[in-house]
Amino acid sequence: MKRFILSMLVLLCVLSSLNAQDTGRQKNKNKKTPVDSTMVNPAGEENASVDLSEGQSEDSEGGDNNYIPGLLHSSQDVYLNNTSYTFSIAYFRSRGLDNKYQDICLNGFMMNSLVTDRASYSQWGGLNHIFRYPENIANMNPASFTFGNFGGASNYNLRASNFRRQIRATYSLTNRTYNNRLMLTGATGMMRNGWAVAGSLSARFGNNISYVEGTSYNSFAGFFAAEKKFNDAHYLDISAFASYISRGMQSNAVQEVYDLLNNHYYNANWGWYQGKQRNARMRTTCEPVIMLTHTYAPKGNKLFVQSTIATSFGRNNTTALNWYDVPDPRPDYYRYLPSYQISNGDTNGYYGNIFDYWATNDESYTQINWDKMYEVRSRK
Repeated sequence: MKRFILSMLVLLCVLSSLNAQDTGRQKNKNKKTPVDSTMVNPAGEENASVDLSEGQSEDSEGGDNNYIPGLLHSSQDVYLNNTSYTFSIAYFRSRGLDNKYQDICLNGFMMNSLVTDRASYSQWGGLNHIFRYPENIANMNPASFTFGNFGGASNYNLRASNFRRQIRATYSLTNRTYNNRLMLTGATGMMRNGWAVAGSLSARFGNNISYVEGTSYNSFAGFFAAEKKFNDAHYLDISAFASYISRGMQSNAVQEVYDLLNNHYYNANWGWYQGKQRNARMRTTCEPVIMLTHTYAPKGNKLFVQSTIATSFGRNNTTALNWYDVPDPRPDYYRYLPSYQISNGDTNGYYGNIFDYWATNDESYTQINWDKMYEVRSRK
């Protein structure tokens, strides 16, 4: 009986899928002009994302063997959106593939690093109004802007004419990566004189992790694009953007430290210096990008040719403590913990003092002592 019910459910699912495919084909056949994923987006639609691939366009013309579900090409794919962002905190990998197997393109230009094979999203961090609706291609499905990869591909259209006429402002309050975010975006759309201009500014600040001490976060980003329409077929666009990010990082610690302080958010990377919290592990990123894009897209013609030349420069570095021929300056070094004194048989002398420092959270001992470091350095 269970097998019969299961078989019926499978049969119904298959019939429903076939019916949906046939319905989709009929709707596509009824359209006068097939829509191709490479068509120019209307100026009135903000970052319009077209869900059709080349395979689907051929299917609309009668190719029965080229049907590919539109959901796989949609930028609003629920599964992909959740696994790529919401699950990112757990280092979830869609299909178990590393993100170096995903191609990220801007105006068709590959942004994957030649060194790491990965795209650095920090290059456009904070520009959410601009980098909002990419064209996503899942897995090895055909794409119009790249050869594709195992993990799929995404393309962001940064042409000034791609953004509708608008003046938009956003303020966000959060306790995740930062505390505050301000964004201001303006665009003219394609004007009568054949010009289109778009720009965006963003600022993010506060604590990197609001409940972890010493994790400061400061970021400023900007975007500008101008496009000239020469005729109904030729467009020339120049785009430039940059995102400066400086954030304090959190450290790992042993369970003994968490138990002594009764705090699982302890961060050993910071200490007081001149009345302010100073983090020894600061990550700074600023890699501006400049792009020049020529687009050939004649009306009433499926031909679409886009050529992009781009350059990127800047820096991406991380600071850390360094020392030589002096005691280890890290406050959670194993020799500075009560357990080390016990292992040496000392339960009366230094053990009592060290235990009190940790139990009372004496920040001159449990955090980096910057003043002592400068004092030791001056003696050397």
